[in-house]
Amino acid sequence: MGSHKRRIASELYTQQKANSALRSMNPPEYTRCEWVEWAMAQPIYHILYKAWLKSGCISKLKPSGDRLGDDLPYSFVNVRICTWGENKFKGETKRYRAVDQLDKLTGELIASYPTAAAAKRVTGAKAICDACKGNQPSSGGFKWRYA
Repeated sequence: MGSHKRRIASELYTQQKANSALRSMNPPEYTRCEWVEWAMAQPIYHILYKAWLKSGCISKLKPSGDRLGDDLPYSFVNVRICTWGENKFKGETKRYRAVDQLDKLTGELIASYPTAAAAKRVTGAKAICDACKGNQPSSGGFKWRYA
């Protein structure tokens, strides 16, 4: 049983490295061995692991490592153990964040939209999320921010 718990924790590290590369972020600030030892020292990891096994290994109940600040790399101060379902739900809700359209010169609020996709349909702006994240100053002739 203990070796299976360690293997699952090790798989989480592999996923963290892959997610970091996918997002062009630095890899986790810890080694695989450090991560596994840290996870094994967290009481919540054992609670979630046991519940996951009891469920018959339902994927949404599997233990997962979640970054607290999605714009920061994985580190022990920026990660928590939760279920895969909680982690996925957090990501889905962030994908559908409301956005504000601002005048490029004055910064005055022009309109608010429930999602970047809705704003794109109305304005034709193509890189709204990049503008909201600060990766570019504007999109479609407007400034943008998350509401």
